[in-house]
Amino acid sequence: MKNKAPEITILRSIACLSVLLIHSITKNPANFESESILELFLAYFQLLLMYGTPMFVFISEFVIAYNYQNKLPNNFMLKRVKFILLPFIFMGIFYAITSNYEDGLHSILVQATRNVVLGDYHGYFILIIFQFYFLHMIFKKVENHFSPKTVILSSLFINFIYLGFFNFIEPFDIPSADYIWYRYSWIPFPGWIAYFFIGYYAGTHYESFKSWLMQYSKQIVYSWVLTGMMIILFQKFNIITDISSKRIDIFLFTISTILLFFYIASKIKHVPRFLIFVSRYSFGIYLLHPFLLDTISSTIQTKIPQLSTILGALFTDFFVALLIPIPIIYLLNKFKLGPYIVGKVAPSFKSNLKVSNEKVYTPSQKSF
Repeated sequence: MKNKAPEITILRSIACLSVLLIHSITKNPANFESESILELFLAYFQLLLMYGTPMFVFISEFVIAYNYQNKLPNNFMLKRVKFILLPFIFMGIFYAITSNYEDGLHSILVQATRNVVLGDYHGYFILIIFQFYFLHMIFKKVENHFSPKTVILSSLFINFIYLGFFNFIEPFDIPSADYIWYRYSWIPFPGWIAYFFIGYYAGTHYESFKSWLMQYSKQIVYSWVLTGMMIILFQKFNIITDISSKRIDIFLFTISTILLFFYIASKIKHVPRFLIFVSRYSFGIYLLHPFLLDTISSTIQTKIPQLSTILGALFTDFFVALLIPIPIIYLLNKFKLGPYIVGKVAPSFKSNLKVSNEKVYTPSQKSF
């Protein structure tokens, strides 16, 4: 088994914390039309955090490509069905019950079907990464026929065109057009394919990728700043107003963010214990936190009115979303069925894990 790539632990925890912040801000009255400087700041800050979910696509593929250079283990798909797909299904049913219990069994069954089949709840991300598990298997067989540069540039083009179509073309006059445009279009893999291939080549050419980041670090910083400014300007002038990670400006910003954060993470000699801890529980946190925001956090703010201010509510929501799921996940994982409900807690490793200078493999002739 390879040495761990500590950069991924850092990126996974940052992505998780970013998603929690996005959903915490969503619960508060931050909007782009507000006269309040604080509300306006939070609205733009939330928009800049939208890299969170796409970053998980990069992370997921990086881990697979990095750990399995030659072939996938025989139990690869079975493990992911057990510990990723089953929790997705269970939580899809759970959220259907909690949101429709007053409307009767029929409403629950309809919503449960939508959640599980169409990804009609925040767990939709799982349907996306399962598409990429299959794509990984297929691409591994034909990888040698294409250069990394050709594949990455092609995937960037496909991804950009796909998102641009749904960003700028009005819904067609067909049944469920709005749902297809503004919800279901998130699910097909072309909307995420660039993150997948960047993750693939970063994982298979780990040392070359880090060298490339170091060589172009200044350009990456400039790109991050410019694409961040693009998001703000696009929103300010109503060029794109949808608040989601499926915007072409956020697509470009996310790629810059992944590259910049990976570069910064590669310079960190010791991974902080806190980030390791969050990374280990990130999947379960991702699944559970919306329910806890709607129940525990709302109850706390009702009982303690002083926390109903914008900042008070934001901090309450964030810490409830982060801290309350962890003991629930920990306790459920003590039972045999627990990992099939909330996912498996990742194994621990030393908090002083260092970024190793030792090459863990010899890269092929193709450079990143």
